[in-house]
Amino acid sequence: MKKQGIIIALVIVLLLAIGGGVAFFIISNNDEDKDDDRDNKSTSEKMDDDDDEYYDDEDNEYSDDEDDEYYDDEENDDDTYSSLSNQAKDMFNSKFESYEGSAKGTDVRALIQTVISSNQEYEGEREVTVEMDDEDYSLSSELNTLRSEIVTANKYDVSFEYDDDGYIDTVIIE
Repeated sequence: MKKQGIIIALVIVLLLAIGGGVAFFIISNNDEDKDDDRDNKSTSEKMDDDDDEYYDDEDNEYSDDEDDEYYDDEENDDDTYSSLSNQAKDMFNSKFESYEGSAKGTDVRALIQTVISSNQEYEGEREVTVEMDDEDYSLSSELNTLRSEIVTANKYDVSFEYDDDGYIDTVIIE
């Protein structure tokens, strides 16, 4: 039990470290690309830092078009958001997925405690429901009662259901 908790904590710390490194790399690499683009422009095309405009030699006018060929960050922002969203989803789901499959009663009790903690942490955002014997449990008081009814010597089968965004929203105990 303690060993599994330590492993879970290490995985979470590792995911946070990787996520921070990836986010830093993406942000710093994106800034370098902008600097390279700026260095390759003619003087008349360089950005006027005061009002985010550049002078276009072809049209002989200033432009602040967000879709200009020099600074198209929208695609990079979407990729960064998607990557961070996937990391957040993976971190959320990893708290539960280590219990999947056949589990001892002590592990099922720990899983239910994890659900209680998660529901308190993400109150109003993400609620995980436990389904057992065709009953649904989501309130802390209900989950605590269910947790105390789990027989530690028994084996249980644990599976999950996911919401449309890929987050675990139901823990099924049979």
